[in-house]
Amino acid sequence: MKTNYNEEHEMSSNKNDDRETPQIMLSATRGGHSPLVVNRKRKSITLTNKKEVLTISTNSVTWITGDIPYTSCQYRRPKTAFEVSNADIFTIAKRIFDCNTKRSIQSVYDGAVTKCKTTSYMKYTIRLLRLSKSSTDTILVDVRRRTGCSMAFRDEYQAIFSAAVYGEIPKRQVPRSMTISLADEKCMKGNYIPLEEGSIERSLKASMIHLTSKMYDTRVLTLQDLLSTTNPSSIDTSPVTSKLIVTEYHKIFEYIVGDVVKQVEYGDDINNNDDSEEYLRSLTLAILGNILSSVLDDKALLSLLHETYCTASMIQSLIWYVSKAQTCPWNSCLAAKCLRLLASTSSEMKSQIGIEEYAVLKNAEEIGKCSYKLLESEANAALIVTAYGNQHN
Repeated sequence: MKTNYNEEHEMSSNKNDDRETPQIMLSATRGGHSPLVVNRKRKSITLTNKKEVLTISTNSVTWITGDIPYTSCQYRRPKTAFEVSNADIFTIAKRIFDCNTKRSIQSVYDGAVTKCKTTSYMKYTIRLLRLSKSSTDTILVDVRRRTGCSMAFRDEYQAIFSAAVYGEIPKRQVPRSMTISLADEKCMKGNYIPLEEGSIERSLKASMIHLTSKMYDTRVLTLQDLLSTTNPSSIDTSPVTSKLIVTEYHKIFEYIVGDVVKQVEYGDDINNNDDSEEYLRSLTLAILGNILSSVLDDKALLSLLHETYCTASMIQSLIWYVSKAQTCPWNSCLAAKCLRLLASTSSEMKSQIGIEEYAVLKNAEEIGKCSYKLLESEANAALIVTAYGNQHN
């Protein structure tokens, strides 16, 4: 992650805060994350010519909002906007930043506006506003969904509200499409309607056909279905489906690995709204991780990996995705998971991860610490599994 020193902030009138303290700016350009600052100075809030000046008290990365604009006469307040009057600007911004980090929300901070994207690619914005010049203690938090599932947006909105108002960050729930089997619900008492015999096989046959379609939506729907049926939390289908894919329907596995190995460039502009290719990679990376988790010790899987693809090529492709941690943290997280699983299959796989690959994983871990907890967790787990991880930790 690129770092450079920022100019010194305006100094508080408090003489105890007259010491100069360097600030480390992390990719403060408009194409990347804007002002995320590490500052070791004590926090003080002062008024200079009726302009609020903020300095930061912690040694952690956070969101620096700059000047907060006032609501205009043309502003229309949505139902998902709320007021916060029990905390200052710095505290509110810090709470929202921590919420996004702990819940692994990809966020682009641009002044008083934050563009957010979840792991399911639901997008929304957070904007901080002042209501009036006479009420500087009250901040309006405007949260709006741009695209994606309304129920997923509701969950994130409630988390933002809880964090901004009360300083409490709710635990991230498992996505509804990845919930446990209905048979495990208490109300079912272990009773459920079993899958019809041969239904998984018929589904996989249809998937092989649809994955060759030139229609983007057809491929997406097929991959979403495969992601659901191979997910380890789907205990009724995951082991059977994953086993069939690496034994009888290996063309599906070949498509998934082939799609991952493509290394399709998305560009370095994190504000790019066209993430269709990025989403496709997230699906194939997630399915690959699911299959590896379910049949990791299966001889058919290991044979398929060695016979069909060069293991070095697979490892390098996954490392390439990990290196995109700043612009595509979710795909980087999924790739780190696949690396961890592959490295644990054999010493040959583990030997493909050398000092350069270790450095990429370590950098992804540091990025995760700053703004994406899931990435930090997966990168750290991959480092531990590898020989270099055991040597340095």
